[in-house]
Amino acid sequence: MSLEQEIKKWKKQLRSQVHLEDGVIMELEEHLRDAIEHKMDQGLSGQEAFAQSAKEIGNLKQLDRQEKLALESHRNPFWPKSGLLGSFLKVGKRQFRKNGLLNVINLSGLTVAFTAVFFIGLFVYDELQFERHHPDAEKIYRLGYTFTGENGVTEQRAYTSGMWIEGLKDNLSVVEDDLRFLTLSYGYIRDKVKNESYYEEEVYWAEPNFFQFFHFDFKHGRPEDQLNNLNSLILTETTAQLHFGDKNPIGQSMQYIRQGRTVNFIVTGVIFDPPSNTQFQPRYVAHIDAADGIYGENNRGWIKQNPNPGYVFSFLKLSESSGQDLVKKQLQQLWNTTIPDQAGFMEPTITKLVDIHFNPPIKWEQDDPISMSYLYGLLVIGTFILVIAMTNFVNLTTAQGSKRQKEIGLRKTLGSTRRQLRLQFFLESFMLTMIAMLISLLLVAMLLPEFNMLVEKNINLQRLLSTIPVVVVAVLGALALAFVSGLFPAIHFTRKLRHHINLNQLLKSEKAGAMSRNGMVVLQFTVAIIMIICTITVFNQLQLINDGKLGASQETVIGIRTSRMGTPIQAQRYINQVKTFTQVESTTLGMHLPRQSDFGRINTKYYTPDIDNEGRFWNKFNADGGFVQTYDLTMLAGEDFRDNYDTTSYIINEAAARDLGVSPQEAIGLFIKEDSINYVFEHSDGVIIGVVKDFVYKSIKERIEPLVIAANTLGGGVLSVRLGEGDKQGTINELRKKWSEVYPGRPFEYWFLNKEFDRLYNQERRLGKLVPIFSGLAIVIALLGLFALTAYVSELRKREIGIRKVLGCSSIGILKLLSEQYLKTILIAVIIAIPTAWLAMDYWLNNFTYRTNLSLWIILGSVLFVLILSLMTVGVKSLKAAHANPVDSLKYE
Repeated sequence: MSLEQEIKKWKKQLRSQVHLEDGVIMELEEHLRDAIEHKMDQGLSGQEAFAQSAKEIGNLKQLDRQEKLALESHRNPFWPKSGLLGSFLKVGKRQFRKNGLLNVINLSGLTVAFTAVFFIGLFVYDELQFERHHPDAEKIYRLGYTFTGENGVTEQRAYTSGMWIEGLKDNLSVVEDDLRFLTLSYGYIRDKVKNESYYEEEVYWAEPNFFQFFHFDFKHGRPEDQLNNLNSLILTETTAQLHFGDKNPIGQSMQYIRQGRTVNFIVTGVIFDPPSNTQFQPRYVAHIDAADGIYGENNRGWIKQNPNPGYVFSFLKLSESSGQDLVKKQLQQLWNTTIPDQAGFMEPTITKLVDIHFNPPIKWEQDDPISMSYLYGLLVIGTFILVIAMTNFVNLTTAQGSKRQKEIGLRKTLGSTRRQLRLQFFLESFMLTMIAMLISLLLVAMLLPEFNMLVEKNINLQRLLSTIPVVVVAVLGALALAFVSGLFPAIHFTRKLRHHINLNQLLKSEKAGAMSRNGMVVLQFTVAIIMIICTITVFNQLQLINDGKLGASQETVIGIRTSRMGTPIQAQRYINQVKTFTQVESTTLGMHLPRQSDFGRINTKYYTPDIDNEGRFWNKFNADGGFVQTYDLTMLAGEDFRDNYDTTSYIINEAAARDLGVSPQEAIGLFIKEDSINYVFEHSDGVIIGVVKDFVYKSIKERIEPLVIAANTLGGGVLSVRLGEGDKQGTINELRKKWSEVYPGRPFEYWFLNKEFDRLYNQERRLGKLVPIFSGLAIVIALLGLFALTAYVSELRKREIGIRKVLGCSSIGILKLLSEQYLKTILIAVIIAIPTAWLAMDYWLNNFTYRTNLSLWIILGSVLFVLILSLMTVGVKSLKAAHANPVDSLKYE
């Protein structure tokens, strides 16, 4: 018996069932034929394929009982009974297999998009939760002040005097609690067990209530037992691992050494590493009074008793927000009494703890603030990615309408209700979306460690999943996306379905569907072009930062800290020996370079009697005579320092010459006088011997200000060493070896200049990592959708292509036919994307004083890139369709 006869006999048995309608029988026959064809492709004979496929469909009597249940479920107006629901799921599974390529692309696009959006959500949520893990975070405020200089320039400062809190808590009932701590530079920790030294600035010298005021999780020890003694020392988990490995370090001895004075400690506790969303990142916590041992008996207690602004961070916990005004008023009265000569230049500031991270950075800020515009930008990117993926999904789902509308018409004719049809399409889309979400969650869990390293965070997924509000919002958001993704195709396929509409009218709706898909393609590629332009602009701005005069040296110049590590004689001895290294091109000993919030001696007052008697406020950088050579600065006029130490000569930048109203050549020989009352630092008067071209010595976000370079540093500071070509790590090892000879027992700390630039532009650098990745994903998703859509349209039009080829149309003509439609939509996207991207990037670049240009070549290059990729994507499937044998598509016509 032939295969067709077997199928005919099988259908006859189906018709003998009481409840199986013709529409169901036709569906089952189609399912059977698909299964047979699949098994024959695997090598089975027709008879074997039929037998296995019929067996898989199941017992015919059982099918009859399932159909009875399906008919009974019509009485439920809200939800089908289990039999019909199972039928829906089976049909959905069949549809997924029948359109395998499109559904795999759909699933892949959704999975990638959801994964990217989840990561963006994790990053933004972590930033928005800054400091909110502390108890009573909304009630905690940081004291500070704004100083107005003689030149009228205001400067906000995050530190205070340690004495100010004493005058507040005793006079204001709104102050529930208070806390002070400070950090000290130029000290180092000595590990007595390993007999090693580590330079350390992240020692918090805090009051005993530090661990009650702020929240830290303890690994060893109890919070209430800490800082009860002056010799208590608390370590972070990473620090404890560095010193003691996996051993419990409680009871171990350690030392802090600074300028020859030593403070002995006993480890009393270990805290887990602080989360990334807090400004408080101590490596060690010690008692604030223990710092008296660093300053000696003559200065004991100065931290809490000196009314002048010092380097103490002060925090208050207020019982009511209106208490801020009372604090400011009381603080001003305190200044008028204790520091009347400075009070007129100072204004109190009080900042809520949870707002610090989002405010503009101020001087001596502990935090690395972020602009809300960056977070908004990431949310926009995430929305773009989601829009592209969802439009892909809707596009590819509704693109199957020409086939599904026939199915809909047949089902409708055989008695299916509109509600049942919508439910069928909704469940298919809903299930596919939920599968994509589950896969993306697994990917997030797997890739989170790499993501944390990329963005320099320690986001804990387990901790987030234990937070009920986060889980509720995430689940509701996922269900909402899945619901929307399923609802649109369901409505689309049945929106014109009425009892009086025939099959021909249903098929005509495909034209309207094609128009809506073209609109979605325009949206996708508008977003893709915008993101490419934004990515290139961000990259160019980061390159502008790196290509500045100091940026060009960041891979070849290292800094070595010598301040307070020994005597001036030791420093000079070390420098002289370093200069003998063949790999060392030049050295300079100077101040820390660069600085974002503090560079050299800011606003030093200078007079130029040769021009006028007006005082000008310029920045000053103290170095030795090798500064210009080491940083490879361009000399515009005059000459470099002849000696390493010269108190009568100055070099200025061209911004200073402009401030004087003279050319670089005219500035040579001018006498400048430094105002000695502004600073306690060494000062001198001298003659300008050289003018260097402007270089970015602070942040590129700030205007380059006038700068004076003085060759008058001998004792210490940061030794900058320019390395030549060759084995840099080998040279650093030699520098370390020589250091241990000159500074025995002192830690050798070095860093490349790019570490400083990372700190200066941390937010831009992180943005520069994230934007290209997510932009690339958006473009890939868009191209996947275009490829799948082209494949589907080519399949729909294969008979048309076959006829055209028989009538003499060339492959190029076929390619043009299939590509023309998409080129038009992409050109529309270009027209929309260009002005949108231009306005967005112009707004972002306004954050920088020195900014890259929004070049027309960037726009044209981005558009050309998208066009080429799109043509390649469309061309692959179009050429395949064009080269197909027309006999294959016309043999049944």
